[in-house]
Amino acid sequence: MLLKRIGFFLSAGIIFSFIFGGCRVIPADVSTPTPTLVSPGGVVTGLASVERVEIMMRESFPVQISALAIGSLPDSCTSLDQVIQEREENTFHITLSTIRPADQVCTTATVPFQKAVEIESVGLKAGKYTVIVNGVSAGFELQVDNVLSGSPVPGVSPKAAGTDPAGSTTPGYPAPPPPPPEQGGYPTP
Repeated sequence: MLLKRIGFFLSAGIIFSFIFGGCRVIPADVSTPTPTLVSPGGVVTGLASVERVEIMMRESFPVQISALAIGSLPDSCTSLDQVIQEREENTFHITLSTIRPADQVCTTATVPFQKAVEIESVGLKAGKYTVIVNGVSAGFELQVDNVLSGSPVPGVSPKAAGTDPAGSTTPGYPAPPPPPPEQGGYPTP
């Protein structure tokens, strides 16, 4: 009789453990970006997980600069959505957002991505700059001011009107020299 009671309580304990032991919450990995908003249209938005940022500078003048964000999306239904670029002194902040349908069944395998973002670099002064994409940073340095070649000539008043290389009258270009006298003599007054 004692063995039957022990067997009963042992069996009940095991069954109790299986029933209530399987109902625990497993915390999510904190390094994985979590969705931030479910809109009424049934989409989930968030931030892309960026692993590294590479700076590409094209050999031109003015120098053209882009940031290549390399990372992964959390599933096969998520895609890159918006690119927002803001500049604060010598730091460019770039936000890559994501979007996915809320009710779609997706594979949970991560999907790698690469996204090139043109940096608004024309007119930057010489110096060191930082680019931060979703918290991951990289840097670049300009040796000279990155000013357009068609910018006004230094030392010429912007109010002065002249002819640019295309032949149109443009403020900031020196006035053209007078035309040469007609052949055969000087013009008559």
